[in-house]
Amino acid sequence: MASTKRTNTIVGQTQKNLTVAQIENLNKQLKDKLSQYVKENNGREYGITILEGDSAEPSTQDNPQPEYNYVHPPHYVQEDGRQTWERMLDMWTKEEVALWCEITIFKYQDRVGKKPNEDIDRERAKIDWYSNLAKELRNKAQENW
Repeated sequence: MASTKRTNTIVGQTQKNLTVAQIENLNKQLKDKLSQYVKENNGREYGITILEGDSAEPSTQDNPQPEYNYVHPPHYVQEDGRQTWERMLDMWTKEEVALWCEITIFKYQDRVGKKPNEDIDRERAKIDWYSNLAKELRNKAQENW
């Protein structure tokens, strides 16, 4: 009798491990697809976001914690639904916010490869995103003249 119970426990654990491995594999495939999409679209924002890290609800088997989005982190979205850079346009000109983007690009370029456990592709995606935003803001600033 004890042998049957132990066998059921081992089989149950094996099935659970297979499920976790399958989920991890699907998560990796999704990350790879999103990274490819970002590269193909020069780091522009996209409609699907994978979040990871802290969330309001604890991670459980039925409610796995979402993956954190390092390029467009949720902590930059304010109560009014806009990101910090969008709210900056209320205080500064498009040219000034574009300059801030370029200074931010310099910061990321200057320290890329120097942080522990750094994902260099993720850092480059940030650089590309700020570069695209700076160009877009400068173009819009020139259109107003």
